[in-house]
Amino acid sequence: MSRPRDIGTRVESAIVKACRTAGFPYADRQPLRGNRDQGDIVVTPGVIIEAKGGKAAEQASDGQIEKWMSELDKAQQNADAEIALLVTKRPGVGHTNAHKWWAHLRLCAITEELGDCATTIRFTLDAALAWLKREGW
Repeated sequence: MSRPRDIGTRVESAIVKACRTAGFPYADRQPLRGNRDQGDIVVTPGVIIEAKGGKAAEQASDGQIEKWMSELDKAQQNADAEIALLVTKRPGVGHTNAHKWWAHLRLCAITEELGDCATTIRFTLDAALAWLKREGW
């Protein structure tokens, strides 16, 4: 297995474990689909995660996050998902603490205001998963 693929597998597996611990027992990694990407993880039907790890995620600029969010928007459409999160590994926070990694979300997913779709918010993965649970996912 190549190093980038190994990093991706470890990151995705850590996120799946965090999702299951948070009460999403069927969270699972998704197969690669090329240009029809549907996200790396399905948390529950209608909710996907795109996972980013390694140094690129830990050192990502605002511009890089926005680029990844644009890619996530396409994956969300491909998956016909209502909610899509970008989860990035935080510097100094290991895989056993993936619930403390950053989760990025379009504000319109929370407010349902179309004008807010250009705004991205960031909170921890455990806070994002708790929000999903409160919203009935």
